[in-house]
Amino acid sequence: MILAEGQKILKLDVDIIERVKLINFVDLMDVEKINVLRWRNHEAIRQWMYHSELISLDEHLSFIASLRQWEDKQYFMVRAQGHDLGVIDFVNIDFQQGSCDFGLYANPEIKIPHIGRQLISAAIAYAFKVLKLHALYLEVFGDNTRAIKLYQQFNFSVLEHKKLDGKAILRLSLHHSKGLI
Repeated sequence: MILAEGQKILKLDVDIIERVKLINFVDLMDVEKINVLRWRNHEAIRQWMYHSELISLDEHLSFIASLRQWEDKQYFMVRAQGHDLGVIDFVNIDFQQGSCDFGLYANPEIKIPHIGRQLISAAIAYAFKVLKLHALYLEVFGDNTRAIKLYQQFNFSVLEHKKLDGKAILRLSLHHSKGLI
């Protein structure tokens, strides 16, 4: 599938789900749990989170344990070609409505070209091919122009503008259509 944004054209790699490994947080080894916590607590990641305070190891492990009881939340570490690329998550999964909110963050300790594209492609493919959803939603800080530009390259559109603690937030959406995946 080809998506166009102005003069730029991105190919959504629908087979990415075959080439990446999504490791559910509840199945992570201890060292992987610690790695994910370190990434999440990294300043480059925290600055774009609603809750930007440092997370303790106990809080992190309790959160991961709590995921076993939630049917509407799924968190994954994404691995490809021997590299841990980052995290994708799906919350407020509503199979009746066919939608969910999702988020992602790249592993800040590695520099791989187009890592964000790989994470977004994996999230879209998982949501539409595996979960069989019809709509993805996300929220992003208005000053995170790099992320907004990347989402728009995948045809996410702005649904709403809002404020949180004085900060501009954009709510974006992507709707599955025939031929998308």
